[in-house]
Amino acid sequence: SYNEGLSIFEKLEQEDGILNIKSSIADVHFDKGEIDKAAEIYNSSLTSYKEKDNIWLINWLSSRVGKVQASRGEYDEAIEKLEKTLSFYKQTKTISVVASLLFELVEVSADKKDFDLVKKYQTELQELNEEVKSKNISQRAEIAKAIVLNNSTDPTEKEKAQKIIKEVVNEGIEVHTLSIAAEKIQK
Repeated sequence: SYNEGLSIFEKLEQEDGILNIKSSIADVHFDKGEIDKAAEIYNSSLTSYKEKDNIWLINWLSSRVGKVQASRGEYDEAIEKLEKTLSFYKQTKTISVVASLLFELVEVSADKKDFDLVKKYQTELQELNEEVKSKNISQRAEIAKAIVLNNSTDPTEKEKAQKIIKEVVNEGIEVHTLSIAAEKIQK
């Protein structure tokens, strides 16, 4: 369990391991809807990484704080954090993280009901999917497409979204956050 891992890293005084485990614990709290607890851990870890000047993890945790902001309806702040983090990971050519952030930007923009932004990020994710052959990126691109279709007023588009989700679920979703996104569309 995470708590066992945390205990081991604390005994070994492995600061990076401690912070990574805490971030994972925060992810679990976030997924369970315990937003305040997740925010507390993300912000605490972010402060620690800033002290260590770890630019990679500062950016990643900043995106997690953005995710918390989005869940609280603070969409503009969330998008700003996610875009800043996206820019960093694009520069470093960390493709899997770029795909993850583009997908999150699709979700946040859809929650904000800014469908121009939804389409912008979905298109960018689709282009990345065409460049890089990866099941993870492909699933993100397909679910992002379903998000766009599901937000249409046309019932035919909503049916297409359901079909896409069913296909992705049947092939086996690789990432937990994608399962959550798929469930939202299936409702």
